[in-house]
Amino acid sequence: MPAVDFTNQDPFTLDVPIFRSQGVTVTGSNTLRLLKFNGLGVIGGFDSTIDPGEWVDFSFDTGPVGDIQVFIQTANNVDGDGAFGEFFVEAFGVNGESLGVARADNATVGNNNISSLFGNQLISRFRYSADNEYSRIANVSFKPGVSLTILDAVAIESPTDVAVYRISRASSTTALTVDLGLHSSSTARLTDFTLSGPGVAVTGSTVSVTLPIGVNFVDLVLTPVDDLLTEDEETVRLDLLPSSNYAINGAQSFATATILASDFDGFTVTQTDGATAVTEGGGSDQFTVVLNRQPTRNVVLVIGSSDQLATSTNLLTFTPSNWNTPQTVAVRAINDALYEPTQAFEPHLITLTPISADSRFDSAFISPIRVAITDDDAPTLTLTGTPNADTLSGGTGNDLISGGGGNDTLLGRAGNDRLNGGGGDDILRGGGGRDLLVGGNGNDQLSGGSGNDVLIGGAGSDRFLFVNAGDGVDTIVDFTVGEDLIQISTAFGGGLTVGGLPSSAFVIGNAATDADDRFIYDAVNRSLYFDIDGTGSAAAIKIATFSSSPLLTASNFVVV
Repeated sequence: MPAVDFTNQDPFTLDVPIFRSQGVTVTGSNTLRLLKFNGLGVIGGFDSTIDPGEWVDFSFDTGPVGDIQVFIQTANNVDGDGAFGEFFVEAFGVNGESLGVARADNATVGNNNISSLFGNQLISRFRYSADNEYSRIANVSFKPGVSLTILDAVAIESPTDVAVYRISRASSTTALTVDLGLHSSSTARLTDFTLSGPGVAVTGSTVSVTLPIGVNFVDLVLTPVDDLLTEDEETVRLDLLPSSNYAINGAQSFATATILASDFDGFTVTQTDGATAVTEGGGSDQFTVVLNRQPTRNVVLVIGSSDQLATSTNLLTFTPSNWNTPQTVAVRAINDALYEPTQAFEPHLITLTPISADSRFDSAFISPIRVAITDDDAPTLTLTGTPNADTLSGGTGNDLISGGGGNDTLLGRAGNDRLNGGGGDDILRGGGGRDLLVGGNGNDQLSGGSGNDVLIGGAGSDRFLFVNAGDGVDTIVDFTVGEDLIQISTAFGGGLTVGGLPSSAFVIGNAATDADDRFIYDAVNRSLYFDIDGTGSAAAIKIATFSSSPLLTASNFVVV
């Protein structure tokens, strides 16, 4: 049987035109038809007599998920003068674009002949001799079209700057796994970079990317490895690999990213034991800095820190004489006598900014040092529940509230509070301040309230609640797709209605793509935004970040 590949978007309409010098009478009803296949329903029909040039339209009630069969049968295969009957099948896309039709020459063909099917064009031409009647079946394979593009073609080792590929498809009615391979022309080694993203699995030089139902594209992030080696720029070319599950867009079948090394000039920063960690009221930690090359002029390094940290100096000076002698900076935590339960999850950074008349070093970027701080302060109020269902409410201070067993309700109210649900199906509401909410076991509901809060669901099917878009940016530590939900209040506005979030209201990327989009998931930066109108007239509001990289879809949201 002749077979062709066909790529199209949902919805899909197939128009079947019949051309003949005389009218063609088909036997019975629906003898020229599309069969129902793989759950694909066909809407529409036609009269049994087809006049010359008449179009017969079929509309599918959903996008094709597999092969369908087109049957063309005739009883009256010739007109009165014995001429051949000619049948053409032509497909049109959702936007009306022609997806392929061609006329073969009119040379006489033998019995049981079907004209060729050209490339990716959908062409079915049937001729019938004056002596015989026969039928033919054309198998038409409907496959999602897949393309590979580059959104950011340059990656830098240090400061870390990533490159981003995008794998896109035309139809999103089913889950689809797309395979890519590292092209032999790539100059980068597998140890020079990592590839990551939602639904991404890497095995050697092969990358598999799974797009779930409702997702039209996934961004693949290339992160270079900062190896402190002096290297030329390197390239990473990825190619879409052939598969029976999709058709490759030939014009967008590969993409290349470039990795720029940053080790020729610059600095080496060494942290004690590979990390910097301090405790309020405790001792200090330290790191050292040294230049990688001799400067022609003095290099002054300006040291900055967050308001939770203090450093032994705010300036280091390297000269053409002492450039290769490491200099030490001590770091300690500010003992502020405040109970801060979210402190361990917050970014506390030390910045290093060089100033020099040597242009190789002046304003060069040095990756900031992330410092872990342990809080040594006690809460203002400590409440512990019973094994039963308790309701515990904090005050205006910084509280520690633990539910224990049972289905508890914990209310932090004002201040920086820590709420521990424990066992049972608990309700945790932080209130004002920077709160840490830990659900524990059970199916818990966590609402941080105003302020930048940290939410940990724990075991069970948990809900992370967002009441107002301007309440702050919460960190969700352990969201599990298929188990947990993000619960949004209609108070967000933007026309949200109670129930599941429509797939049209969710998009993966860094900006809304149309007026229907309300929630934007930047998978590269693991950030979730709300856009009240999807048009860009009002800035999108960041409402959450994720510690992991969940592959979110609209099905992970519920509106109440």
